[in-house]
Amino acid sequence: MRLGAEWLQKAPAGETFTRFHAEAASRPNNAFAPSFAQTRWKEIADLYAMLDRIAPSPLNAMNRAVAIAEWQGPEAGLALLKAIEPPPVVAWILFVGCRAWRVASACWAQ
Repeated sequence: MRLGAEWLQKAPAGETFTRFHAEAASRPNNAFAPSFAQTRWKEIADLYAMLDRIAPSPLNAMNRAVAIAEWQGPEAGLALLKAIEPPPVVAWILFVGCRAWRVASACWAQ
């Protein structure tokens, strides 16, 4: 973890902000959070929104929807998932699984 953190500190170097910078910025939030409940989901959602502006992808939008669901609740995440055009076949299983997980979470919350 220490070595990974050292590389993450070096990642922002450079004059151009790329998708790789945005991807690298989102990882420490998950890895270094003291607990799942203390993960900074809003920050992760914001980073995925930035990443989707730089490199639009249904997977970036899906990851943002998951972060929003963790931050604001399952219904908020589902609302975003409904607006996403499904990704290519290779990623389809992830999309369907993510949506099923959010629907189940919404049901369990009731």
